[in-house]
Amino acid sequence: MDKRLTEPQHAAAYGVRFTQREIDLAHQMAALGLAWNPAAGMFLYDDKERFGGSSPIQDHVYVILDIALFVKIAGGVEKLRTEWTWLPTWEEGRAWLRAEGRTDAEVLDRVRERVVDAGLHDREALYELMVAARR
Repeated sequence: MDKRLTEPQHAAAYGVRFTQREIDLAHQMAALGLAWNPAAGMFLYDDKERFGGSSPIQDHVYVILDIALFVKIAGGVEKLRTEWTWLPTWEEGRAWLRAEGRTDAEVLDRVRERVVDAGLHDREALYELMVAARR
């Protein structure tokens, strides 16, 4: 495995963990054709263990540090988009929802409701909104 994929100092810098529900919702987003453009700093889920070995961030979770390397490993940008699952950060999810026409007030109200009423994590609630936007 290329050490640029697993350098421990990078994992500690991110400190991000994804719940299983977030991963499941991200798979739903992918199945619904959610569009995303791979870029450095984005998190991906590799369910087919294409990188071989474990990730220092979280099992199967990688962050794109070198976009050219990930595109090369994937066999192209389109394969990266379609064969890996994007795990949006809070900021990326909000930006995606804005591009879909959702207002910040609408998103925050819905997230607050789902966190308080359903006990979800805020990113889980955000992912639910993203899934709903694609249905």
